[in-house]
Amino acid sequence: YHLDLIHFPHFNVPLLVREPFVVTIHDLILFHFPTVKASELPPFLYWLKYLAYRIVIALAIHRARAIIAVSTFTKHDIESIYPIARNKTFATLESADPYCYWLHPQSEQALFEQLGLWKGGAVGDGFQTKPFVLYVGNAYPHKNLSMLLRAAQVFPETIFLCVGKEDYFYRFFQEQVRAASVTNIHFSGYVDDHSLGALYRRASVYFFPSLYEGFGLPGLEAMNYGTLVVAARAGSLPEIYGDAAIYFDPEDVAECIAALKEAFHGLKSDSLRNRGLSQISQFSWDRMARDTLYLYEASQTRRY
Repeated sequence: YHLDLIHFPHFNVPLLVREPFVVTIHDLILFHFPTVKASELPPFLYWLKYLAYRIVIALAIHRARAIIAVSTFTKHDIESIYPIARNKTFATLESADPYCYWLHPQSEQALFEQLGLWKGGAVGDGFQTKPFVLYVGNAYPHKNLSMLLRAAQVFPETIFLCVGKEDYFYRFFQEQVRAASVTNIHFSGYVDDHSLGALYRRASVYFFPSLYEGFGLPGLEAMNYGTLVVAARAGSLPEIYGDAAIYFDPEDVAECIAALKEAFHGLKSDSLRNRGLSQISQFSWDRMARDTLYLYEASQTRRY
């Protein structure tokens, strides 16, 4: 096609491509968490695949005209591990949906009844749900859902709802929950955007115990619905959530429990919700598009 420039929105750049290109690298999770537990493959095949990952990402970084990182944290992470990326890596921040999704009241009631969260009341804003903590995402090892399991054991009256498509990792976590005889962790599987909007809006807290995130989109989505965020002090999360979240050390159970207690008691809830709405206003897909276009244009002459 005689292309002037290609943008690969993932590090998996074809090895034989010869055209100039820009690449987006969302995170270096595989670099920091190389574990067989994060794969369904046999150990030998996993490490072979991991070696291929290291080769592909190194070549992509070496050959790219410019590298887009989705946060300043990710930019610094890339540059610290791959010095050749310095002076050609740029933080181009992502965003969350600028609007909220709604369900018809009867559909909302059906959803909460199905998930075991219905408490009672009239259909619509008058109905009540049981108090629940929400987590949205996958169950990969770096997501640190063992911390969610520990927290659920401390707060047996609160439901911890995990939203995410069922796969090998969720089934493994479900086995851990059953082995611990914990009954207040519920699993929804995949839900559509309108159902997810209802869950964000009704949740007492959005809980994000991850050990590493390149951006941390679900927490921003929660803030967009006015939901209080309790997040790990790790990866890009403090950068993205600013002073609008309650933080804890993701490897310190006591600190995690204290953060959740602070959220449940609601002493700072209104202030943090207002900060969350202010924080999300700092992110824009339009700005991301403009920044990306600038890199396309500059990459053709390497003028940064």
